[in-house]
Formats: sequence, structure tokens, C-alpha cells
Amino acid sequence: MILISIDTLRPDHLGCYGYDAPTSPNIDALAREGTRFEQVHSSTTWTLPAHMSLLTGLPDSLHGVVWDRVPLDPHRRLLAESFRAAGYATAGFYGGPYLHESFGFGRGFDRYENCGVPYPAELLPERLEQESHRVRTARRIEQAAERFLEEQAGRQARRPFFLFLHHWDVHYDFNAPEEFVELFAGEDGGRVSMRDFIRNPEIHPEMAPADRAYLLACYDAEIRWVDHQIGRLMLKLSELGMAQQTYVVITADHGEQFFEHGRKGHRLDLYDETLRIPLILKGPGIRPGQVVRSQARIFDVMPTLLDLAGLPEEPEVYGVSLRPQLEGKDPPGLRRLPIVAELTTVPGDGGPPEFVRHRAVGRLGKKLIQARPRAYDRDRPADFSGAALGPPILGVFDLDLDPGEQQDLSRHTPALLEELLGLLAKIDEGLELKWRSLPNAGRPAASPLDPDVHRMLRENGYIGR
Repeated sequence: MILISIDTLRPDHLGCYGYDAPTSPNIDALAREGTRFEQVHSSTTWTLPAHMSLLTGLPDSLHGVVWDRVPLDPHRRLLAESFRAAGYATAGFYGGPYLHESFGFGRGFDRYENCGVPYPAELLPERLEQESHRVRTARRIEQAAERFLEEQAGRQARRPFFLFLHHWDVHYDFNAPEEFVELFAGEDGGRVSMRDFIRNPEIHPEMAPADRAYLLACYDAEIRWVDHQIGRLMLKLSELGMAQQTYVVITADHGEQFFEHGRKGHRLDLYDETLRIPLILKGPGIRPGQVVRSQARIFDVMPTLLDLAGLPEEPEVYGVSLRPQLEGKDPPGLRRLPIVAELTTVPGDGGPPEFVRHRAVGRLGKKLIQARPRAYDRDRPADFSGAALGPPILGVFDLDLDPGEQQDLSRHTPALLEELLGLLAKIDEGLELKWRSLPNAGRPAASPLDPDVHRMLRENGYIGR
């Protein structure tokens, strides 16, 4: 079992999702050989809580890691722990700071390694922030994965394995090798700098069309660079005679905004350019060339992989197995799976006691986004005091007619607004009931960041910007 998460990957920039540029020949091949899910949403729009949802099967309200001072509750079970308990060899290789083991990600892995390349501490802070995103980690991750696979193939008594890879390079700053940039940028057009993407004044909503095209070319080049490494890994699987019996899963944690709603980056809101993610699965018993159009969520991945491996269902998991769809079935209950997403925005580095909590809910083709301030209460994540006062509605959208979420229908379709608010209330009720059923339902108190994580986050511009 290989689970590959590609940070900041928008599905609409992949060939198998209809993109015209040749960003993803190897991922496209996996989609042809396996099943692709068309409508998949993350639990949020930034790396740390999204990966917690991916690896726990829980939405953000239940795993509780909604800002970077709170690690995962030790009573929550990670996917790697389930596999190791079943006798699997487990390994994880990651490239970005939010996957650090101090948040709890290392639990259940026999080997869990940071494949990033930290800069020397003696560099000035501003230099660290400028240079850190230029580090390329995809090749290091692929090499580590190859070594692990070779070790597994060389064992006389071969054990099943679970391998988790977190590719960071598609995340800004967009700095793929030049030969990959040339595939998409051409000889003419803009050459705006990708340095310090978030704060770079050259990258703004009114930038020249040629410069914006170059920005997208640099993003596409990063996808092709990571896709190239995935191709190398698939070749190694074939060389070792492991390709036919190994499940391979491709997904992401969130996407990226390129001014569709006036801003750049992510961790800003819950529009689909950052909330929608790809999901592709290939392996024994999975129908090749199939496209599933019913709704799926990032926290459905964990129960799906356990189901495919024939392992017991984890009772605390909120997500559901997508195995019926992978086998060509599409039960009505799975078709109606709702979007469940949230985003906690914290003022400055100080964090709670007060923050803004954004939520998105929806059914296939329809979506509501809302946001309002609330006090931090680590003991009641699904209890939103003051909700009856009428939290502001940021938008109601028909994704079939308006996939770019540009036309708010909340004032024009009161019946749809009422339906989605009713769905939100039902989801909140379900989250509260689920929370009460979890063992030792309570979160670890907020604590200072691990010094190494603090340094990495500062280097990457997340702290002190």
C-alpha cells in the first residue's frame, strides 16, 4: 500500500481531470489503470489539519488539530498505527514542516523521516524566509521510497507494507528545475520572480497577462517535476515485481488560489480552488479507467485503505469506505455524502482565545460557506455557541452552473439556503454525537511549538510574516 499526498495540488491542473497542458503523464497513467474520483473535497485548506484528516479519518472538529500549537490527541488513532498493529512494515517520508512528528504524525511508523533540506541556522532570518521555499525535496523523497521498497523486496519472508509519501515541491515558491519550466513557459512572455511568492509585490491580481501565464507555468512545472518522480517510483515497483499487487493512492491536502477570488495562496477561505483535491486509486480489484462522480472527502481515504487491505474498521473514524465505488458499485448513501470542511483563522502568532471559524457544507453540486468569530473551546469542538444569532453567510453556490463560485445565490434561492443550513445543523449534531463517543474526548492543551518546527515554519514564511 502506497499513499502519496502532493501538497497544494489542484485537480484542474492534471491531465486526467481535463487540463490541456502536459503536467501529469504518470499520474494520468495511474488514473487510466485505476479509478479516479471526480468530486473530492478536503477537510480544510492548509497542510496540518488536512493531513490529520487524511490519516485519522476524522474532520477537523474531531481530530482537533486546527492550529499549529495543538498536537494530535494521543487517543486518536493514525492510519499507520492500524497497519503496524496488523503486522505491516510502515514508513513515511515527508518534505514540509507541518508533517513533523511533533504534531503526532510519526506514530505507527517504523521509520518516519524528514526529507527536507534545512538551511544553516546562521543565515539571517529574512534570508531564511526567502531561500527556504527554493529547496527541492521530491527527488529525495523518491530515493528514500526506492530504498524502502528494495528492502521490502529483499526480505525472504516478505511482509505487507504501508508507505506514506508527502511531496512538498508543488507548494509555493514555485521553483521547479529550469528544464521543466521551459516545458510550459515557452520563450516569450513574462518572467516575474517566484521568490517569496506570498509577499512578492510583483504577484498581484492586476499583474500583466504574460506574467500571470508565467506564474501558472511555474506552478505547472512543479507538478510535472513531482509527476516525474512518481513515474520513477512506479518504474521501481515494476522492476521489483511489486506493481500488480500494490495499491497506489494519489491525493492532495488542498489546492491553491491564483486570484480567482482576489487572493493568492491558501489557508484563506473555503472556495473550491483550494478545497477540492484529486483522488486516484490503482490496485488489485480496482476497476481500471473508471470515473466516480459521486462526492468523496479526504477523511474517507483512511477507512477505504483499511477496507482494501482487509483490516477491521476503526470504530472512531467518521469517514466511510469508498470500496463499493472502486468495485463499480455506487450505493445511494455514498452518492449523498456531504461536504464537511472548516478553516480556523488565528489572528497573528498568538492564537486563541478568539478566532474566526469558516465552514463549508454541501451536497453534490451545491455548497454553502459561512464564517464567524468564536471563542476557543478545546472541549466542545462541535458546539458553536451563538449560532442562533445568525452567522454571516459568505455564499451559496450551484457548482454545476457556477463551478468558479462567483455568483452567491443566498438571497435569490431561499429554499436552497434553508436546505443547506438544515444540512449544516444536521452535520453539527452528528459531529457532537461522534465527539461524545470518542475515547477521552478532550484535546491536549495548547503548547509551544517544537523548536525545530518553529524554525522550519519561520523559514517557510508561516511565522513572523
